[in-house]
Amino acid sequence: MAKTESKIINKVMIPDEVVINKIYLVRNQKVMLDSDLAVM
Repeated sequence: MAKTESKIINKVMIPDEVVINKIYLVRNQKVMLDSDLAVM
């Protein structure tokens, strides 16, 4: 990246409930599906 280019960072706040509802318990491991992460 050239020095003259600037990075644009978008910050989005996602409610805790939304994230918590996307966490699944599989074989005693907490996991999130990549498709759920992509939507967020």
